[in-house]
Amino acid sequence: MLGKKSPAPPPPPQPLPLQVAPYVPIPSTYNPSYKKLPSIAGYTLKYDYKDIVIAGTQHRDISFVVLGDDLAFAPEPTNPHDAEAVAIFCKGRHIGYFPKSRLLQMYHRYKANGCPVCGFVRSFSVNGVEMALGYYEKK
Repeated sequence: MLGKKSPAPPPPPQPLPLQVAPYVPIPSTYNPSYKKLPSIAGYTLKYDYKDIVIAGTQHRDISFVVLGDDLAFAPEPTNPHDAEAVAIFCKGRHIGYFPKSRLLQMYHRYKANGCPVCGFVRSFSVNGVEMALGYYEKK
């Protein structure tokens, strides 16, 4: 058996490619606390939520969305998937929906009582666009 070479060992397994979230440029001067929910005459900010993920942004073009952009909300009672759905708009374009949670129920309750609900784009994450959300009550 002298002089006979053994077969070369198999090559090591290759690592799986990393899945990385899409790059979203964030200005180096950005401070998520720079923008606050507005003061509204005759109302008090009752609840203030941060980093609420907007549902469905991964299925839409959000390249125009900028940190700090104000958001508009529009109920969709004729939505075939959910009559309680509330669409979220940024710069007049539909970017997603309120997450299906108690925040959605609160939205309907506050709007039914004539109280404002405000929001703005607070951050971007691997989960999508995140908003700050404020619920106001009459003073």
